[in-house]
Amino acid sequence: MRTCIRFIGITVLLSLFIPNISFSQNQENRIALVIGNGNYSVSPLRNPVNDASDIAAVLQKLGFYVIVKTDADQRAMENSIRDFGKKLRSGGVGLFYFAGHGMQVKGRNYLIPIGADIESESDVKYEAVDAGRVLGKMEDADNDLNIVILDACRDNPFARSFRSSSRGLARMDAPKGSIIAYATAPGMVAADGEGRNGVYTKHLLRHITTPGLTVEKVLKQVRVGVINETSEKQIPWESSSLVGEFHFASKRGIVVVKRPTAETQDSTELEKERRRLERERQELEKLKMEIEREKLETERRLLEKEKKKLAHIPKAGTVSPPISIRLEGEYHVNGTNPNGSRYQGKAVIQRHENGYKITWKIGKQTFYGSGTLSANTLNINWSGGLVVYTITENGVLKGIWASGKGTEDLIPIKLAYIPKAGRVSTSQVLPDPGNLTMYRKNYGATYYFSVTGKGSGYLFGTDIYTDDSELAAASVHAGILAPGQSGIVKVTIRPGQSSYRASWKNGVRSRSWGKWDSSYSVAPAN
Repeated sequence: MRTCIRFIGITVLLSLFIPNISFSQNQENRIALVIGNGNYSVSPLRNPVNDASDIAAVLQKLGFYVIVKTDADQRAMENSIRDFGKKLRSGGVGLFYFAGHGMQVKGRNYLIPIGADIESESDVKYEAVDAGRVLGKMEDADNDLNIVILDACRDNPFARSFRSSSRGLARMDAPKGSIIAYATAPGMVAADGEGRNGVYTKHLLRHITTPGLTVEKVLKQVRVGVINETSEKQIPWESSSLVGEFHFASKRGIVVVKRPTAETQDSTELEKERRRLERERQELEKLKMEIEREKLETERRLLEKEKKKLAHIPKAGTVSPPISIRLEGEYHVNGTNPNGSRYQGKAVIQRHENGYKITWKIGKQTFYGSGTLSANTLNINWSGGLVVYTITENGVLKGIWASGKGTEDLIPIKLAYIPKAGRVSTSQVLPDPGNLTMYRKNYGATYYFSVTGKGSGYLFGTDIYTDDSELAAASVHAGILAPGQSGIVKVTIRPGQSSYRASWKNGVRSRSWGKWDSSYSVAPAN
């Protein structure tokens, strides 16, 4: 005799707001879906098709409209469950019966269809049918009462190909207003049956038609019969939280129903609506929590990345002054969008107030951003959020954006001149004054200015006249900066010339202010 662990789960979901109601087999709408699978290519079962056929016949006698499927594949099972759920919306009593192979994977119970191609645990959820799908359809229908009977062999026929194997189905405690009955205790072996039916189903068929027995009494009689037949090797048990009564058959073959009044019916409909709204509220709260959890997880991953980056930054005292980092200039842009598509373009980095600003040109589009430098990390805010660049030793800026889903590399093309560390203190650098009128009488004085090159102004030979131009233009004319590049330049104030004379080719001597009473020279900062 082949043995397997069988699981019989009977879940009765009762209307909680009408206590002590019985359900009439001739007046209550009764709908049943019965499935029996036995013709498996691996570990075929002898009894399930017989069990399903016999249960269907008994349920029809008890007033159920019965849909029967035998040796059904996955699509047939899922389609029949979907149709069953639609019919339940008309109200009344719903009953689902399954006989065949079943197993648990990671705490979830699955019913095995015919033709399932299962080689490992990961295949189960795609090849089998989740038992929770049936309960979900019943809950959506919100009808008066539901019964689920699973007569499923609890030994895993595919256990040899699984890395880990849990015997039987996962234990399920009965929620309020329900009862779950097991053919035997979890982990124990149940007989498959030598005759037409399995041991448990045989006794269920014997007692389900007994007039006057409630669900609990039917299960008790079944338990007594199974224990006696198996010499206590198989002991059925139940988990129950019922608040009402259900009879498959009344004492006279017809169960008398206590009909609710019109007032009670109105109250019932209101209560159903309240329950629906409460379920929706709980689902929304759950969705909000999932969204917040995802946000926190994203922030955590970003912080971990930043932590790893900071771990490679030298300790305080070993970092060169910010002025030593060469950032101002032109860059090639290579990036990846959050959706995986790639983009290329150019970017220009310039000094801006106490930080930096970037202009990106990607195709025909132009983007702008600004931010600050901290150690060797440049944080730039733009219209799409935050870009965090890490400055590498070779001058490449490695960036991430869109919460880490996008990446961007800035590869230097031509950097502006930046003096070496220690040559010029940051406290010495002044903002670009435009023309130098306010410094005109400070003969011999030297100043350091932060300048962004500009190719404009009136040029005569190698001279540039600052009454009509800017220091930025003089820096370009001197060959220190290219247009659009930023850097530090040294300016020396000199006496004027008595007559027009061309000055240096590199280190433009610019003269102006009336009769050339003073002039200035522009040179690299070092």
